[in-house]
Amino acid sequence: MSITVGGEASSGFSEYRRSAGFLLARLGALAERQWNRHLKAYELTQSEFAVLAALPARKGLRQSDVAARAGIDPRNAVAVIGALQKRGLAASQPDPEDGRAKMLRISRLGSQLLNRLHAKLAPEREEFFAGLSPREYSTLCSLLEKVYRERQAPQAPSRR
Repeated sequence: MSITVGGEASSGFSEYRRSAGFLLARLGALAERQWNRHLKAYELTQSEFAVLAALPARKGLRQSDVAARAGIDPRNAVAVIGALQKRGLAASQPDPEDGRAKMLRISRLGSQLLNRLHAKLAPEREEFFAGLSPREYSTLCSLLEKVYRERQAPQAPSRR
């Protein structure tokens, strides 16, 4: 894929600053700082929030499925899930199909916390993206999701 800016092939720092990668990195850093500030108020890390948001309310999921759904390394999932369980935000029960495995779900307390956090973040998100119309925001989310899904897909082995 050839990258052009404003319809013309370009080089130089000013063009680089308009590239998608640069802009995503800078916006990501700004959003992450704001996001971390909000999570800190609820004494959550990004990984804990991701796991909490990935947990179902009723039928549980196995730990490996929760880690995949949350986009965290399965090796880190044990500590993250343990921290959430210790705070009463997540619950587990034996897997009826495999007694060695546990099924994880969000607790009532976890759901309440997640709902409060979402309510608090909605106006912040609107302010962060105030320069976009609702349609532009929707398009941006769709495009970012498409790129994210593509990057998360297992990579085919190279043919060298």
